[in-house]
Amino acid sequence: MINIEELKKLRESLPKDFASQIESKTGLSPSTIYKVIAGERNNTKIIDAAIDLAKEQKIKLELQKQAIGKL
Repeated sequence: MINIEELKKLRESLPKDFASQIESKTGLSPSTIYKVIAGERNNTKIIDAAIDLAKEQKIKLELQKQAIGKL
């Protein structure tokens, strides 16, 4: 099971609209998503979607930094 510190790190890596993006991938309610990310509930489908979203966000930020560096 994922501990609170790991969830905190994951939460910090997610974009502001993470709940709506995870909702569209999983079909689960934002309320459930927030509870899982806060550590109040456990749902591997939400955690997996959040990890994927965090990875996408990291890549997007790295590409933006590279593009800015080329200006």
